[in-house]
Amino acid sequence: MGSRMIINYHIPTPFAAEVLVCLQRVQMGLDLRFKKVVVEEDNLTVIKKLQTQR
Repeated sequence: MGSRMIINYHIPTPFAAEVLVCLQRVQMGLDLRFKKVVVEEDNLTVIKKLQTQR
């Protein structure tokens, strides 16, 4: 397990904040060389938005 605190300033929307937090969690998992990262939040909106960007 790991823990990290990052203070983010000037985030324009709650959606952008959720995306940034999700990205930072995945990056932390990579940094700690975890084989699996579980993000336990309602990130369905983030996933749908990213899928429509393709």
